[in-house]
Amino acid sequence: MRKNYVFYKIHSMQNSSTSILVIDEHPMMRESLCAAINAESDLKTVETNSFDEDAIQIIVSARHDVLFLEQKPDIILFALGSSGWGDLLALKNLHNNLLGTPILVLTSDEISGKEVKRFGAYAALNKTVSRNKLLETLRSIH
Repeated sequence: MRKNYVFYKIHSMQNSSTSILVIDEHPMMRESLCAAINAESDLKTVETNSFDEDAIQIIVSARHDVLFLEQKPDIILFALGSSGWGDLLALKNLHNNLLGTPILVLTSDEISGKEVKRFGAYAALNKTVSRNKLLETLRSIH
């Protein structure tokens, strides 16, 4: 079963805002995360877009969609789903393809923060984290 992650193409961002690539397989969760981030003046998510032949193509994994970027985001926020190893391999591929871009992972109780760090995460938070803690952590990374 192929995951249908929505990836975002980055457009020119103001230098004063931290650009965040949000990856979540659930549209409602993705929209909620984006709304919380975009409500802040110093944080901005990137706009939704599909294939662009001029963009940098990064294949996350064979099971996931292809990611097209014009430039690297400042931070990647990756909410792991229920596929376990598939998401961990996608995390590893993101880390390897976007070296230097910190990845903040949202995890469930089944996957520990220590485990996701082995696959390239800069930091991990449980999905039950408060909005304020998420925003505080994003700011502390960049």
